[in-house]
Amino acid sequence: MPETIIYPRIGENIYASLEDGKITEIRIAIQNISKTRIGQQYYARVKTIDLRLSAAFIDLGDEQALLQFKGKRPSYLIEGKAILVEITREAFEEKLAAATYIGDAKSSVPCPSLIKDIPEYGDWGEPKPATAEQSEKIENIIELAGQKIYPLKNGGNIAIERTRALTTIDIDASGRNAGGTNQINFNHKLNKEAAFEIARLIRLYNLSGLIVVDFVGAPYGDSAKELVEILQSTLKSNIKCEILPISKFGICEINRARKGISINEICNTPAQIAINAINTLAQRLETAKRKILEVRINSSAHHFLQNWGFNWQKYLEEKIGGRFNLVATNIEHYEIY
Repeated sequence: MPETIIYPRIGENIYASLEDGKITEIRIAIQNISKTRIGQQYYARVKTIDLRLSAAFIDLGDEQALLQFKGKRPSYLIEGKAILVEITREAFEEKLAAATYIGDAKSSVPCPSLIKDIPEYGDWGEPKPATAEQSEKIENIIELAGQKIYPLKNGGNIAIERTRALTTIDIDASGRNAGGTNQINFNHKLNKEAAFEIARLIRLYNLSGLIVVDFVGAPYGDSAKELVEILQSTLKSNIKCEILPISKFGICEINRARKGISINEICNTPAQIAINAINTLAQRLETAKRKILEVRINSSAHHFLQNWGFNWQKYLEEKIGGRFNLVATNIEHYEIY
């Protein structure tokens, strides 16, 4: 059975799922941003219906959610009506949470109100504290999130590119000397190693939607079948995933259902940049020796810190001490001097 560990940081909790002692999945829960979590159930009230969007905006209490429908407006969607809904996608940045209708609300229960809560770690088991070694590995995973090139152990690399429509994954043999001199054997060993690593990265960073993998040398026959089997066995989890046979051009299409937000998306947000900055700042303050540190930070991340519901300045003052100045700039992330 998979294990769950928790690595707490200032302003967030990071959860990791372990299989055979290895980190296979990550979840990040930022404090004081959104209360919605996948699986929660609310008695909600229908606020407005937009037929152009085929969706209704529903009131959850502290937040709103979007409930979409197909075709004609369902009979249960009446403005002002109380309904029972389940959260299927968490709120993220400017996007509302998504919900699905599961019944009408009882008249005896206040509406809107939360009637079934879900812990931060979702459907994983009760977490144990991460060890120092595990915490370091989680830090490395977060640090590498969003990068485009991932090296392979025996040479070569995987390039991951995200567009609005899909994710493309390309395998490159440059710098590789493993696999022998026979080109077909060389390609297959490279593709096999890449297939295991691609599946690991998809799960680790929670990549979803249409994922297109371009294998080297257009594998066919038993070689192509083996690569698909590797992807199927390694991607097996509670998230629905369809993997098509490799085409004659060496392309394999993977359609993975979305569950939660990808780690790559989270790590590129102003919120995560800001949290990374204050955690790094906390470490630097411990050794600053009365120096005043200057934190130059991306202006969007600066805006997040100024409006965040979590009082991070008080936390630093009480737990760590030290002095610093926070300056908004046009840099990509942050710098501390």
